[in-house]
Amino acid sequence: MPPEMDRIGRLESMQVLQMSLNGVRTIPDSLGSGKLQYVLRELHLEFNKIRDLPNTMCNLVKLEKLYLGNNLIEKLPANIGGCRNLKVLRLQFNRIKYLPTSIGQASLLEILWLNNNKLTDLPNELGHCSMLDDLKARNNSVEMDKRFNWSEGMHVCCVVVVVVVVVVVV
Repeated sequence: MPPEMDRIGRLESMQVLQMSLNGVRTIPDSLGSGKLQYVLRELHLEFNKIRDLPNTMCNLVKLEKLYLGNNLIEKLPANIGGCRNLKVLRLQFNRIKYLPTSIGQASLLEILWLNNNKLTDLPNELGHCSMLDDLKARNNSVEMDKRFNWSEGMHVCCVVVVVVVVVVVV
């Protein structure tokens, strides 16, 4: 990695980092350290050649939108749920085999695109993402496509039913 790229964590006020379509192969550890971890809100890295994600990426405490579609990513950091403000996570067209259970800690997640990966299942912890209303996960594995009836996308709707019982004592 060029030394200039590893200095990215030193940036102090960048809220949106757009590096899609740039042939990026690696993300430096410095991305999730320094002052940038407290200000970066959007990270666009789609259509690159990224294979691995640094664990320090989970330190981006203000990150709301993470675009990593169309790369070569095989696994996510185990603590991806550490990005607690994450609302949009787009991981389509990668090689991801499983989703870490920590994803359930990203309780503000609204959009999750996982289509065209190598997933065989989704973790139960995904149920903790009560704000999730756009989940796309078609074309992963035969097992997963059989378990879920995917249409263009699955719009997740959480319905809470409250039953009120009234007891009248005469």
